[in-house]
Amino acid sequence: MNLTPKTGVLGRRLAAHLLRRTSYNITKARIDAFAAMTVTQAVDALMTVPPITVPEPIAYDTGLPWINCGTLPSSCNTPTTISSSNQRNTVVYWWENEALLDTSISHKMQFFLHTCMTVSMRFGSPAQFFDHLGLLRYSALGNYRVFAKKMTLDGIMIDYLDNKDNDVGNPNENYAREFFELFTIGKGPQIGPGDYTNYTEADIQEAARVLTGFKEDNSRDTYFDVDTGLPTGWANFSRHDTGNKTFSGAFGNTVITGAVDAADMHRELDDFINMIFAQAETAKYLVRKIYRFFVSYKIDATIETNIITPLATTLRDSDYNLEAVMRDLLSSQYFYDEADGDATNNFIGSLIVSPLEMTLQTVSRIGTTVPDVNVDQVDNFQFFHRLKSKIYDKVDFQLFDPPSVAGYPAYYQEPGYNRLWFNSSTIIGRYKLPTQLFSIQNNMVNSTLFDLVTWVENTVSIPSQASFVVTEILELFFTEKEAADRFDYFLHTVFMDNLPLDDWTYEWADYLATGVKTEVELIISRFMEAVLTSQEFQLS
Repeated sequence: MNLTPKTGVLGRRLAAHLLRRTSYNITKARIDAFAAMTVTQAVDALMTVPPITVPEPIAYDTGLPWINCGTLPSSCNTPTTISSSNQRNTVVYWWENEALLDTSISHKMQFFLHTCMTVSMRFGSPAQFFDHLGLLRYSALGNYRVFAKKMTLDGIMIDYLDNKDNDVGNPNENYAREFFELFTIGKGPQIGPGDYTNYTEADIQEAARVLTGFKEDNSRDTYFDVDTGLPTGWANFSRHDTGNKTFSGAFGNTVITGAVDAADMHRELDDFINMIFAQAETAKYLVRKIYRFFVSYKIDATIETNIITPLATTLRDSDYNLEAVMRDLLSSQYFYDEADGDATNNFIGSLIVSPLEMTLQTVSRIGTTVPDVNVDQVDNFQFFHRLKSKIYDKVDFQLFDPPSVAGYPAYYQEPGYNRLWFNSSTIIGRYKLPTQLFSIQNNMVNSTLFDLVTWVENTVSIPSQASFVVTEILELFFTEKEAADRFDYFLHTVFMDNLPLDDWTYEWADYLATGVKTEVELIISRFMEAVLTSQEFQLS
């Protein structure tokens, strides 16, 4: 078991595995294209991030952008009458729309970073939330250490974890505590009162002193990050604790010299962050998160030694470059279940898909025509709003609004991890996915979202043959080839309704001759409902 690079072309099974784990944009055409690639070519393609297609959200009442209007500081003079809550939703839906179009790993990495340094979209202003998403996009394949500093100065984060209230003489430890425990190094086993192996309670207190005086810029028009160009927080020296800060033996009793002015506050913050990222455990803590998000929730002693530790070494040696680690992981025999000679026992099909993956990957796989936000802002908003109300809300998932600062339990809660996506409170909602998804069509004004007949015609190699339809669609939606009796169930019981296979051929020929889709559409819809409510569909 090691990270030896995989050689040769991927083939369809492994191409589908790679795309399921790294993208929300999955189609048969993309799988076919990746199947013909070597691992190096496929990973290169995933690391090639296209520009976003729509620079910022468009208001459905005016048909115009309303946050920046293309410039910073913002030059917008097109106010929107949309409520604040729907402004926030519009920003989320803009992100989802881009995720469906993204041919790289970027949006999957953006959401991963969201699970690492969690905020809620309900804090700050809708425009600040848009800035926050811009920071995730900038950092998706960048330097996690740099990301940690920029997120410390992010307007939403400053509001969410109360650093706006962290002042000299009246420190607020919320952000400092989460920065240690959740965002960077983790506690480690507790070895004494206030001593968590990797840091102490006294370290939290000293860190809070470092962070005093950093405030959000609610106006978004004065302070800008020199690297990203995004609005950022600012250093209020009058509210900063200028004394030296002394950390525990966990950090070699490091002393960070107090700042002498506002500019020097950033040097002090850099010293603090560099101190944490110099610790070997910080890299391991992040790599474990990567592993559980992209590979498997199970980490035993062997995996810790042979996979986590070398990836953590890569992370530190590259100065916390996320792309370097992801390249090593996604290029390895290990990621494709080939490291131990048994290609069926480890990772493919081992994760329960999140509601976000379940929904967006289905939308892309069934050829959904998402309303073009440049042309029909109302239907575009309604489409994503109904994904939220009809699917996400039914499975207790709020995109970019996790239940706590720890994030979504399926990404951190031992011992269940991803299995927590599937429980007594979510099972009904997950199994209603096809009903809820296809019912969205009824609420559209100008758009046709689903044309399953045309999708089958364009996707299946020989659509007139029932066995080809069932084989190729199951291959698109299931992680592994189903057993013979399971295939017979989908073909004969579900698709054919126990009628002879030739009946489908006749029905298809009639559709081609007349253009009337009614009968074949009923059969395909019945089949797709069974596929999307199957146990196999729940796995990635």
